[in-house]
Amino acid sequence: MKIGDFMDVTVVVAPRERHSSVLETLVELFATVPSSVPIIVVEGGAPRWIRQRLRRLQSRRSFEWVHHKLPLVPNQARNLGARLSRSEFIVFLDNDMTLEPGWLEHLVRNAIENSAGVVAPLICIGPPRKAIIHHAGGVLDLGVKSGSVTISEKHRLMNVPIEEFDEAKAPLANQVAEFHCVLVRKALFDQIGPLDERLVTREQVDFAIRCLAVGATITFEKDSLVTYHARERFRFDDLEYHLFRWAEPFVEHSLTAFETSWAIKLDRDRIRDGWIRNHRKKAIYSAMPRVFSRFPGRLKDRIIEFFERRQDRKVAAVMGSLKAAPKPGMTAEEILSRGGSNS
Repeated sequence: MKIGDFMDVTVVVAPRERHSSVLETLVELFATVPSSVPIIVVEGGAPRWIRQRLRRLQSRRSFEWVHHKLPLVPNQARNLGARLSRSEFIVFLDNDMTLEPGWLEHLVRNAIENSAGVVAPLICIGPPRKAIIHHAGGVLDLGVKSGSVTISEKHRLMNVPIEEFDEAKAPLANQVAEFHCVLVRKALFDQIGPLDERLVTREQVDFAIRCLAVGATITFEKDSLVTYHARERFRFDDLEYHLFRWAEPFVEHSLTAFETSWAIKLDRDRIRDGWIRNHRKKAIYSAMPRVFSRFPGRLKDRIIEFFERRQDRKVAAVMGSLKAAPKPGMTAEEILSRGGSNS
């Protein structure tokens, strides 16, 4: 396969935690991806003005647009896009990314040269773009706490300025890739997929364990540079999807599903209370800074609860449709302890 104008790869754009960012992400794709590369945008429940903009963007560059009336959790959207892909490779791309020139070519080259099933790029976190590293590949560590097996994911070079990137600390060998941007061989995806739609957290760890279970090679590509725009201020009309995607019932369901699949004990309090609840609060504060600056703490909590509860019906409607991934034949401890690591 020639790496250049033609690459046998499809880019699947899935929602992460907001809708409006898909517009900039598509503009970035148009500027950095050859016109021969199919793009599939999977979206559910986006506001009308975003759907109107997506139609206009289709006139600039052809892409397949899958629209659902109800919102979708990210793994649902990825599975829908993967089923439509006919390419040798799939790139799963979150809809809040900026992309540097050559990012896709470097991922494909890495996969070919290293016979890799999964390739992770160098992911920064912003804004600004290409400034602070978020993920330069990663490792999975097993441990034991109170008699139960635990697992932790460690991002290499996390929060290190890009100019301090150290290749020695971010080798080619890798164990885990983030779904912000990741290249996957379609044959591997078909072998271990579909993705577990019950997971709104730890989905990248679940996928990594499944890849290691079948002996897939996971690599890191330092020359493929992208930025995940987690620190972008929220629009008010993006709050609805954010609070749906991180809704408490989804989080609880996700943690239970992961623990059951892999016979692993998660630090549920840290994940649920220490990060996800605060993440929801920050999004609401970001969207309404003037409003929240005027209210005392207790009233702020009631306002947050009001916004969170507004998603209950949609969450309940979607929850029953979430499909589990194929049941694993081994525990995570068995997979990683038998030499399933390539770090």
